[in-house]
Amino acid sequence: MSFEHDLLGTRYSGSVCREIKIWFVGNKIYNQTRNLEIDTPASGNYFVANNIYGGGEGVVTFSANNNTFTDGTFGYDAAGTASADSTFEIRPGPFGNQAALTLKHVRINPTNGIETAAFDTAGTYLLSYKPGFSTPAPSVCGATILCRAPR
Repeated sequence: MSFEHDLLGTRYSGSVCREIKIWFVGNKIYNQTRNLEIDTPASGNYFVANNIYGGGEGVVTFSANNNTFTDGTFGYDAAGTASADSTFEIRPGPFGNQAALTLKHVRINPTNGIETAAFDTAGTYLLSYKPGFSTPAPSVCGATILCRAPR
């Protein structure tokens, strides 16, 4: 497993032993060019109660699949004050890289929100349960599905 912190921000590039799942809990990641980058083979990890805000990009994933974010915020500090990232809060699978993310009870600042162009890559999706602390209806984003709650 590798963690780096540089001018871009915090980068997690996974573990040689894929059976080990990492739990990132209660972090404040902010004011970086790219607040959090998740690279191959960092898949199947859990991000719980993290606040990611106020940078250039919130979270960017490169071929990192099945990562789950729970009870956190994108574009809000721990007090709930809006502090949007200037580009996107979530950028899954840019440059043709596949990414699969699950969000559970996660609040996303709508100012720049989720970069949706990446969803044209096969295998890239975002599944969100109870987004923005709303009703429990799930939202699904993918190559052929628009980001919206079902009716």
